[in-house]
Amino acid sequence: LYVFHSFEHPDLLESEFLLFYYDQIRRNFKSICLLLDFCLKPI
Repeated sequence: LYVFHSFEHPDLLESEFLLFYYDQIRRNFKSICLLLDFCLKPI
C-alpha cells in the first residue's frame, strides 16, 4: 500500500516512509533497545 501510493506520488515517498517507520520505531522502542542490548552484549 505504502509503496504503490508512493510510486504514484514520488514527492511523498520520503515523508510517508519516514512517518511510517518513525511510528513503528516509536511503538517498539523498548523492544528494539532490549534486542540491541542483547545482541551487542559481549560473549
